[in-house]
Amino acid sequence: MSQPHSHAPGQPCNHSHGPQPQQAQMVMRPPDPVMQALIEESFQCDVDFTGLNRLAKFLVSSPALRCPPPPQIANKNLSAAITNTKEEGNTLFKGAAR
Repeated sequence: MSQPHSHAPGQPCNHSHGPQPQQAQMVMRPPDPVMQALIEESFQCDVDFTGLNRLAKFLVSSPALRCPPPPQIANKNLSAAITNTKEEGNTLFKGAAR
């Protein structure tokens, strides 16, 4: 189990952090032309997705349009319940160790 910590500016780091986890790279292969032709040939739909496809391409290509992160709202009642449960667990653990 790792210990959370931080290094202050100018403070030496006397231990190793281990290897950094590598992120999986999603590589999209171009569609197979034969399969794409079969899909388009047999697909019957009365909906025109051209506008939706243009919007999707615009949103993906525009770096200025980013979704905001979800709010980090901590429920006070939940925080209090978690703290109480931790304290009870620690008390019971310490009592059982004796």
